Amino acid sequence: MTNVTDNSDQEPVQEKTKATVHIRQYFEKVENGQRCKHCGKVVQQFAGSDTNLRKHLGQHYPQYLYPSQRPKVKQKSTISTISSDRKKELDTAAISCIIRDGRPFGDLRRMGMQDFLNVAVPGYKAPHRRTVRRRLSILYHKERKRVKETLRNVQAISLTTDVWRSTTRSHFICLTAHYYNDEFDYVSTVIGFGRLNGRKTALRLRKYIQYEVEQMGISAKIVSITTDNGADIRKATDISEFGTRFSCFAHIMNLVVSNGLCLWKKPKVSR
Repeated sequence: MTNVTDNSDQEPVQEKTKATVHIRQYFEKVENGQRCKHCGKVVQQFAGSDTNLRKHLGQHYPQYLYPSQRPKVKQKSTISTISSDRKKELDTAAISCIIRDGRPFGDLRRMGMQDFLNVAVPGYKAPHRRTVRRRLSILYHKERKRVKETLRNVQAISLTTDVWRSTTRSHFICLTAHYYNDEFDYVSTVIGFGRLNGRKTALRLRKYIQYEVEQMGISAKIVSITTDNGADIRKATDISEFGTRFSCFAHIMNLVVSNGLCLWKKPKVSR
């Protein structure tokens, strides 16, 4: 037992020593390391290890590198490839999916979705969130231009606007234009949607509506505007520039029912 163990321990040592000696024939020992006989560069050697020597020598003779030091050879991909036209078509469909379903920009890059796409459409990788953001910006300006061209031929427009607060206490405002087209079909189109940073004042709401109306070139076509009963939005739209102001009937009914059935929160009594 003892002899077998000794022999097994000695063999690797002898092989390593031979390998080390074989590598060192390309180097000359100097005070601060080993000098390469090929290029003259001094390479440091730690605790008798020849790893650094092999790494340096491998620049000229790759066969002396350890397997872990050798660059990995890329295997030929077995994944099916798709044409550039097909990829553009799929990217357009993916971005449309994100818009219609309100998905996060990077949703189609999640592991589960990517695994599904690898099976459904081998070789296709969904667009990155940065690509989605860039494409959405292009689509936004393109669609905004189309809406502006459409409204140019409309004679009279009514506006509706709503302001609400999200669960994260951020305020948002939406502005919608309502009109009849040449075929007398009733059409509603969102012409503005924005986030209000800071205080939600009547002046800020008014300036936002004025800006969107001017950008669309419909200032002279506004006949009315419908809002909820909030004091700030009522004050913001109570000017002739936006035509006649109406209170939203649905909001009024909601207040009537809520108060009639005592669905409001009981106010705190200050003492």
